Amino acid sequence: MDGIHTQVDLIVANILAEIIVPLVPQAFENLTPGGKFLTSGIISDKFELCRDTMIKQGFKIDQTLRMKDWYGIIAHKPAEDED
Repeated sequence: MDGIHTQVDLIVANILAEIIVPLVPQAFENLTPGGKFLTSGIISDKFELCRDTMIKQGFKIDQTLRMKDWYGIIAHKPAEDED
């Protein structure tokens, strides 16, 4: 699979962590600086894995959301002038 290579301002993924984690590098590559990456459908056991993978890739975590055993993460790709 070749994937998608288009610059966008927003990527939304409401799917299991096993799918989100491998897509993090591609999401980072395809977001414009300042672009948002919204993820949900993350079971509590996989929350830290998803969050840590996103941080390691370079995302900044803006907010985490929880509903019972499910989590969501709102992150963004830092702009060039962002510290």
